[in-house]
Amino acid sequence: MRPKINYLEIGLKVGDVITFKDGITTATIAGPHTVNYQGAESSLQRVSRRLMPELGDRGVESKRHWTFGGRLLADLYEEFHGDEE
Repeated sequence: MRPKINYLEIGLKVGDVITFKDGITTATIAGPHTVNYQGAESSLQRVSRRLMPELGDRGVESKRHWTFGGRLLADLYEEFHGDEE
């Protein structure tokens, strides 16, 4: 099983700005597993669920809905972890 995404491991830095799939909403990397969104530190999953209320209580794979430098966080994660199981 692959580990939870660590933003710093995949090449992001504290202070980097990531963009939601709407192309407008942004969050700032706050640490290895957290972001700042609207002045509060939170998990990216919590922010994503707030932005996609239609998901209800279902989980969301946040890295597929956010980009950095025009690239999905999911792609950066895959590049870092390669063929790990």
